[in-house]
Amino acid sequence: NHKHWPARSRTASRMRLYKNSAMSSWRRLTWRIAKTPTGENEVITYTIQKRVRPLGGHQVWKIYKGQKADGTLLYWGAQESTGFLFYHSQEDKEAGEPPCAHFKTSDVGKLVAAVKPGEDAALLLMAGFVINQSG
Repeated sequence: NHKHWPARSRTASRMRLYKNSAMSSWRRLTWRIAKTPTGENEVITYTIQKRVRPLGGHQVWKIYKGQKADGTLLYWGAQESTGFLFYHSQEDKEAGEPPCAHFKTSDVGKLVAAVKPGEDAALLLMAGFVINQSG
């Protein structure tokens, strides 16, 4: 019996993850996390976007609250020799701040994730799934 939990905790929240093919190309890949229902009443809660840098071909991943056009960048991730590292911004990386999350592939081909305490682990793990699926 969960009567002591807040009502919103007892209500199942339905979310969808999907690739937005209209916004995707070989240099940019966009995934959305949305509250159901689909269609014009859909609420985009997060956008995960991959960009390939022209020089060197390194991947950069950005996670936005809502749509990219809303302009709220939550995480910035870059491909490194040790895997993918996520920061709050490119400036944090350049300033030498520790990463919020680190994703790498183990020797047996499994995705290994480490997320810093206090960060949105569910969102970062979803991004790790997207990165792994995108190759």
